[in-house]
Amino acid sequence: MNLDINTAKIIGFLLIIPFAVLMDGVRRKAVARMQNRVGPPIWQPFFDLIKLYQKKSSDSLAEKNVFFKIIPPLYLITTLALFVFIPLKVVSFKYDFLLLVYLLALESALFVLAAFASNSPFGVIASMRELTLMVCYETIFAIVILTLFIFNNITSLAGLTQSWQLIKLPIAAVCFFYVMLTETRTTPYDTVEASPEIMAGAESEFSGKGLMFLELAKMMKLTFFAMLSVALFFGYFNLLAFLSLTILIVLALGFWHATTCRYKVDQAFNKLIFVFIFALIEFIRIRFIVW
Repeated sequence: MNLDINTAKIIGFLLIIPFAVLMDGVRRKAVARMQNRVGPPIWQPFFDLIKLYQKKSSDSLAEKNVFFKIIPPLYLITTLALFVFIPLKVVSFKYDFLLLVYLLALESALFVLAAFASNSPFGVIASMRELTLMVCYETIFAIVILTLFIFNNITSLAGLTQSWQLIKLPIAAVCFFYVMLTETRTTPYDTVEASPEIMAGAESEFSGKGLMFLELAKMMKLTFFAMLSVALFFGYFNLLAFLSLTILIVLALGFWHATTCRYKVDQAFNKLIFVFIFALIEFIRIRFIVW
């Protein structure tokens, strides 16, 4: 049966959620094997989400604080909206990459609001750490995106047809990798969710469906950044190659998580300052030297 492009995009959009959950299972299994553990089965995240959905929320704050109740689904919707740009290209217009930057900033802001709304000291610490790092990684992300668009002389994400930008813009690729580590809260940049220090951070007071929304959004964000890195620095070849590279990026993040130690918030901030400087140097080189 032949499907038109719009129908195929809709089907692909619906399959994003199970694929993202599966990728989290792959990452968990890979981390376990790297640490010489058996680890859970790759379909364990599906069971975790179903269990959370079926559990009754025990949050007394949900009745008193409206933000505590509505922010988790908003956080999930904002994360899901990222996929309309990459890889499905459901939405495409001039300078659409600016909306992508704004959506990522909005998602981070919702995470901070969720932490504050929980009225937990662990959530407050997590939100302050997130705000500290946001200053750096959101700016770095915007600079890297601008560098890519100027270098390729395009104005829309749909125009990303060039392959192997990883070779042409290696500094930008390294800077983006650090942004991806921070955005997905992968060690050593998982200070926002440092379990031994602040329990689960922003998620400490959430349970039931609210916690399910937050966990699902986290899984989807990991998959989105893996797909975005493939689209930006490797290019679109075919569906099989795109998904294979996405899985490799997820495994790379798992390797990084299994083999590195967590930074303190000041260490993470200082590292990102250096990344920001390198991203700025690459932008200046592309904008004023290459051109």
